Amino acid sequence: MDSIVSTKIDTDISCKVFQVELEYSLAFRLLIYRFDTTIKNNTNNNTERSQCISKFHRNIETALHECDRDLNGILTIESPSSDLKLKISLKYSKREGTFKRIGSKRSLAVFGKSIEKLLSTPNGCIDGIPRIILKCIEMVDRDGLKETGIYRVCCVTSDLQKLRHQFDRNYHRGEEMLTEKNVHVAANLLKLFFRELPEPLFTSTLYTEFLNAIQLTDIDNQHVILLKTLESLHPDNRKILFYLLDHLIRVSQDSDINMMHLDNLAVVFGPTLMRPSKLIVKNYFFGSNQRLNAIGTNTPTDLDQMSSELQGSMYQCQVVLACLKLRRDGLLK
Repeated sequence: MDSIVSTKIDTDISCKVFQVELEYSLAFRLLIYRFDTTIKNNTNNNTERSQCISKFHRNIETALHECDRDLNGILTIESPSSDLKLKISLKYSKREGTFKRIGSKRSLAVFGKSIEKLLSTPNGCIDGIPRIILKCIEMVDRDGLKETGIYRVCCVTSDLQKLRHQFDRNYHRGEEMLTEKNVHVAANLLKLFFRELPEPLFTSTLYTEFLNAIQLTDIDNQHVILLKTLESLHPDNRKILFYLLDHLIRVSQDSDINMMHLDNLAVVFGPTLMRPSKLIVKNYFFGSNQRLNAIGTNTPTDLDQMSSELQGSMYQCQVVLACLKLRRDGLLK
């Protein structure tokens, strides 16, 4: 699972609810920690010492099926040592609402505004690159290349949203607030910016062409079609894409420290930079879902849609990975 979330719970965990974006995930892992507040440190103040007491791992689709079969919708998982049981309830939330972002109506907004409008905003860009992208990448280049899991480690959602709204109200104040945050906030803000674009960087129009190209088995032919499709991108999109790819390649050059190889970066940015239109998803889903045809129904379940979205995410990651490698090898110019 790409996203990393954590919580500290004193006693009752029944009220805790998490919503996590899957992003090319097939399984989840839960780590249970025990906190001991009785430990004394050198200054005679109480401090906490945490100890991982159990780990749980489950395939997402299997877990959803098990919850669906249980009368109370509860999944019970035993730890490998069978000394601890975890009861959870899982619910799949459809992604339909995220296919089309609604552009911001605020004239000075940064998030939720199309690239075309953002580039035409006074002082909104430098050399054709939106300033928000420049600022976030500058912070990651300076402080984040040695950070383990950069672009994978999540930050507090509420803090990120506050920063987002500050950028929309007063860009200069937003930059000041960002410099006071750690580098993981800058990394998450960059991802949020691309996710909030009304039209994804790779564009919905070319989505099918990119997916068709990446499924070609002949690598040379695949590269030719990918390069040709990239040439069809609007020059503004292409310039921003190349700037981002160059940055991600720099991140990967320290992968022995930050653990972010090109493959990992592609997993993070695939669903962030690519997004199909709702119509494309519907046509692709009903045209290719063999399981529905086999059981003689045209009514997709949540699990069917999740399976389709995971397959789409896989192709998105492969497209971004191929672009990263082409750019690294000097073939994408």
